[in-house]
Amino acid sequence: MNCSAVLVAPGKIEYRTEPVRPLRSGEVLVEISCAGVCGTDLAISSGEYAVPLPIVLGHEYTGRVVEVPKGSPFGHLMGCQVAGEINNTCVAYGRKRLCEACRRGLTNHCMTRTVVGIIRHPGAFARYLIVPGGSLHVLPRGLAPEAAVLIEPLAAAIRTFELTPVQKGETVVVLGCGRLGRLVALVASKMGARVMAVGRSRTHLELIKPFAWKRVCFRTSDRCSLPRGVDSVNAAEELRQRVLDSTRGLGADIVVEATGANENLVLAQRLVRPQGTVAMKSTSGVPVKRLDTTLAAVDEIRFQGSRCGPFGKAIAFMRRYGVPDSSWITARFPLDRTAEAIEAAGKEPKVVIKVS
Repeated sequence: MNCSAVLVAPGKIEYRTEPVRPLRSGEVLVEISCAGVCGTDLAISSGEYAVPLPIVLGHEYTGRVVEVPKGSPFGHLMGCQVAGEINNTCVAYGRKRLCEACRRGLTNHCMTRTVVGIIRHPGAFARYLIVPGGSLHVLPRGLAPEAAVLIEPLAAAIRTFELTPVQKGETVVVLGCGRLGRLVALVASKMGARVMAVGRSRTHLELIKPFAWKRVCFRTSDRCSLPRGVDSVNAAEELRQRVLDSTRGLGADIVVEATGANENLVLAQRLVRPQGTVAMKSTSGVPVKRLDTTLAAVDEIRFQGSRCGPFGKAIAFMRRYGVPDSSWITARFPLDRTAEAIEAAGKEPKVVIKVS
């Protein structure tokens, strides 16, 4: 039997126990070990990011493969500890006939895809999860399951700089020092960038310190409580001047919007240099208003969206640098307290649901 936490309406979780359905072609059954709670889960749970309900949330997960159909090409996964990508695609199912996107290698944009815990596919806030075998990656020995839930968001951070490579010494401004912003800062710093991290939370600004060249607290009313070495600004124009002062008046090479609030793209546009890149990472489901398209055209600014990234590179990154690790997990909840876990994720740096 499968126990799951089902979002039946915004802010309302029901716990259900139902039989596990038979596996279909290309599918395997994963017994979930851990599942991370991310900003997208919060946006869906609150109703800001509208998806068809009911749904089981959770797309950052690790677990053990406990069932593979006889004769499946994914038989080698049986018994393995794995982490899973979120897109269920033609390639992931091992289909012979591919959609046009998959045929062209755009597998993350498969035309028939479902998305674990987001679009037409249940997620990992459950004991068991059925997924295509081709979406799974075997975990290396020594990588703790709860640390491995960070593979998915780390891969998303890496994807930012696959699309716009950053050069050593370039300036990257990261708006938002939460879960994803911290990972973006980590990746950028390892690539040799000068990272200016902008946030509001004392805790987040402290945690991002090892990966930040400069830290700025935006619109704080209590300057005395700021961590040592953190600057403070109270208005967008004041932040823009800080960026200009740090880049000889030019602006940042890349500005990454990772606050979870899409309206901050307007701010990001004011901080980036001509022919620079504004990287959009928030998936709040809320449209942006007042974007200055004239400024974008005149300054030849590139707006870059990115979401899912390369799991192989993320796993290699974790093995090379040893971060992110289990110390990044700040709160743990059992499956039957998923509602509390989602609420806590609005304040805690990283929440994990321990399933089995």
